[in-house]
Amino acid sequence: MTWNSGADLRYCLRRLRTNPGFTSIAVLTLSLGIGVNTAFFSLVNAVLLRSLPYENPDRLVYLTQFAPNVGRDLLPPATYMAWRDGNSVLASIAAYADHRCDGNLAGGGTPERVNRCALVTASYFSVLGVYPAKGRAFLAEEEQPGGPHVLILNDSFWQTHFGGDPSILGKNLTLGSADYVVVGIMPAGFQHPGGMAPMVLAPLVLPRAPDWSRSIPDLEAIARLRPGVSLDQATTSLRTITQGLESAYPADVVEQLVGAKPRVVALKDKLVGNTATLFMVLAGAVGFVLLIACANVTNLLLARASARRAEIAVRVALGASRMRIAVQLVTEGLFLAAFGAVGGIGLAFLLIHLIQATGPNSIRQLSKIAIDAPVLIFTLLVTAAAGGLSSLAPALVYSQTDLTEATREDSVRAGTSRRGQRIRNALISMELALSLILLLGAGLFLRSLTRVLNIDPASIQRMS
Repeated sequence: MTWNSGADLRYCLRRLRTNPGFTSIAVLTLSLGIGVNTAFFSLVNAVLLRSLPYENPDRLVYLTQFAPNVGRDLLPPATYMAWRDGNSVLASIAAYADHRCDGNLAGGGTPERVNRCALVTASYFSVLGVYPAKGRAFLAEEEQPGGPHVLILNDSFWQTHFGGDPSILGKNLTLGSADYVVVGIMPAGFQHPGGMAPMVLAPLVLPRAPDWSRSIPDLEAIARLRPGVSLDQATTSLRTITQGLESAYPADVVEQLVGAKPRVVALKDKLVGNTATLFMVLAGAVGFVLLIACANVTNLLLARASARRAEIAVRVALGASRMRIAVQLVTEGLFLAAFGAVGGIGLAFLLIHLIQATGPNSIRQLSKIAIDAPVLIFTLLVTAAAGGLSSLAPALVYSQTDLTEATREDSVRAGTSRRGQRIRNALISMELALSLILLLGAGLFLRSLTRVLNIDPASIQRMS
């Protein structure tokens, strides 16, 4: 008997329609496993796999200097300017400061409370390779003391407060007690590398010489490596420059900077932080969820196939090959997985919204989670794997059905073969074991999550 794929597909659909209870339970079970894994992969794709939204992101680095005497990063303006002017390993360098400003922005309608401002140097845009979508970037003279007061608006803030009106460019706005001119609008989706999403960007004004009488926010620095320069080479260069800067600081600052260690890390590593460790732990948990779902569906398919042993035996006797029987059983499993994938994608959307609403603010990429092409390809692979795993055991067991045994009255009353019963018992044992492992893993994951989120970044720097 030749294999008729169209006939087999129609037959499988008829079989699933005739038992809606079985079909619903199997589809819901697979939807849970596929949906959890799809949501998890979309999170991993957004945070770990997707490139940063900057030009040539692999060459972008974050510059830090940990000061053990104060237990935190400390980057004085004089150190930044020495790195900027004296290095030979960086193609470009920029500084920024996340500033918790607190004032009303007036001049464009209803005054708007602004509490998130990023102060950036003029080189900030060229280092990232991201420029305002409208207007221009800051000029070098605008970061000098006494320079013009100018602002660049974030796209979302521009849209919500000014209605996306392009005529805001060149207008005067009052922020707090100072007047500013709007010179640019950042592109939609722009991601600031700092720890917050700024509403506005303003020039970071640095002193012409180290002036410790004025208050300057803690600086952070980013840079673009020259071609062929490694992180270790860049770190060595900055440490060499830093060693001769003691004379630039007053005594109290020198005391704070004793033992300070400049470091150069990939910008993506800085943004991702400790999430890679968390995801490795979580990957095992969501994998167990899928395995448990597959084991449950396998038991359902074994029970269903055992009730059809006589039918399968008759089909074999009429000329159906054992391969044809196995393919048909696997096809049923794949159909169930395909329907489960539809429900799984819907569940993934809900889980993604939940993650974005409740996830830690330190993971800025959470807003970028989406069901895109790579996620759909992953879902397709998971669906095929789930369908294959769920139907493999029934296909192996019941494609070997013997006509004489299947049609004996006592065999029919038994409802299953000894081989099938052994496999079902093994699957039940596996389910219990996986459930126990999943429960223990969930507890360990929550414990690890709490510890990692409470890690003091200073302790990480101290070990380096």
